[in-house]
Amino acid sequence: MEVINKLVLMIVIFTTVNLFGISSYPDWFLFPVSYPKTIVGYSYGGYSAVIDAERNYCVYNRCIANGTLYRFQNYDKKNSEYFYYFSPDSLKKVKGKLYVVSSFLTNVINNEYIKLFSKNKNNKIVSRYINLKNSTIPKWVKKKPFYHDKYYYYGIGEYQSRGSENDAWKTAGEQAIFEIMTNLAINFYSVNILDVTEKDDNYEKATAIKVKYKFNNIQIQKRWVDLNKHYYYVLIRIKKEDVFSPFMN
Repeated sequence: MEVINKLVLMIVIFTTVNLFGISSYPDWFLFPVSYPKTIVGYSYGGYSAVIDAERNYCVYNRCIANGTLYRFQNYDKKNSEYFYYFSPDSLKKVKGKLYVVSSFLTNVINNEYIKLFSKNKNNKIVSRYINLKNSTIPKWVKKKPFYHDKYYYYGIGEYQSRGSENDAWKTAGEQAIFEIMTNLAINFYSVNILDVTEKDDNYEKATAIKVKYKFNNIQIQKRWVDLNKHYYYVLIRIKKEDVFSPFMN
């Protein structure tokens, strides 16, 4: 009887955590701007959340972003490649100095977590969970992927989950940064891509956008997920004075 009771308890816990992770998120994750001096880390692809958080801490504080975006004339599809570089010294300074102050489970089977870290181990976070099951689409999600005001550039990243929720959130955040990069780029040029067919040679016009920026103080403002279509959204902003590029006047 004791074994059966334990099994039932495990099933209840599994179901609760699994459903809870799908539709409900802590407010510190959905509205990170309200929790300064903290950083989120994702466990995915064999990496622990603390390793990801240490990298995020360095990238968001100061980094060089370098990449290329290719847009093809006859296709809606676009391909991009971009990389973030940060000083190894900055990583050494934060290594082992981030402490978990809150976390939640996103995938029971793969044991994947999203964790909130702080350099202050005494930082106390009381999580308030928000259920997004019946939530309406926030106004900021409907805005253009890139916009700006007097002081800030804003980027909205969108990514549809292909299995891993943690990967979807992380990719959406990177897409938000890339939206700012590509929309600010002024180094445009066109190239002809040869498309060989059996009948003749057709040329496909493509536009390649070269981007290279130095970013300081990248700020993640909000996150939201469309639970029905599995689209993940992240809003970031960067002060105009914290964006530097050889391509900008």
